[in-house]
Amino acid sequence: MHPSHYNLAEEASRCECDPYRDTLEFALIEKALGLKLPLLAICRGEQILNVSMGGNLIVDLEADFGNSVSHRSKNEQLMYHKVNLDATGNLYKIARRESFDVVSVHHQAVKTLAPCFRPTAFANDRVVEAYEWLNPGGKGYLNAVQWHPEKGDFANSLSVAIGKEFLEKVYAFASGRAQ
Repeated sequence: MHPSHYNLAEEASRCECDPYRDTLEFALIEKALGLKLPLLAICRGEQILNVSMGGNLIVDLEADFGNSVSHRSKNEQLMYHKVNLDATGNLYKIARRESFDVVSVHHQAVKTLAPCFRPTAFANDRVVEAYEWLNPGGKGYLNAVQWHPEKGDFANSLSVAIGKEFLEKVYAFASGRAQ
């Protein structure tokens, strides 16, 4: 998204920007939150949701943060890296493991998490890789992940758990049973 959305307009030349997409996605986020829809925010979705709620981003991970962990491939091959789950977070509760290898395809990441969220997973370089509501009461379900659970190893138990839980929350919402 355009860095002006997180007060770094001068960094726009370092990003591929689509102002129409930014505007559309901010409006969709506002509508989804207002309706308390279950949300699974993946990659850019995780980033734009954070910015929409007052957080900001690292403009370019490799240039601004270093490359001790490769977060994206230089070619079309899938890139994997390890994420470590917070044992008090929902991801850990649904997956019951402390770490997983995940598919990573991003050059930006959360720098400062919006105050309404809490981190639930980190890469080994301490980049925030997932978050959830800090106080979920009165809000819709949320799971925000920087990686791509829909790509790569489809037998990955974390990806399966994320998909299964999200579909359960969508079904409960559609059935009028959302909590």
